[in-house]
Amino acid sequence: MILTIRAHKRYSVRHAVELHGALDGGRRSGLIIELSREGCRISGVETSDLAPGDAVVVECEGTELPGRICWVHSGIVGVRLDRPLTARELNARLASLRGETVRQDAAVRDEPVARRRA
Repeated sequence: MILTIRAHKRYSVRHAVELHGALDGGRRSGLIIELSREGCRISGVETSDLAPGDAVVVECEGTELPGRICWVHSGIVGVRLDRPLTARELNARLASLRGETVRQDAAVRDEPVARRRA
């Protein structure tokens, strides 16, 4: 058994997104199924012309998240964001993707959390 320790928790979501190449502008529809502070996993994507390292933009509900393809496998892609989301941005994005309202009085720090060393 292989144990993988991740730097950031992943959150399950299910929402339609557009993935487009930053250079060629090619658009692909998909379904974002996981989101973390540093990236996301998108399923149902036509992956024939995508490769690790490709610059892409994940577009969801009017928000654009630039990043790079990390891996491609059977219609699913992993995207690492160019800029990690702050805790406040992640909470707002998760609430939006899940159809929840965001509490304005929630005490969430806006600074990025320092990475822990294993």
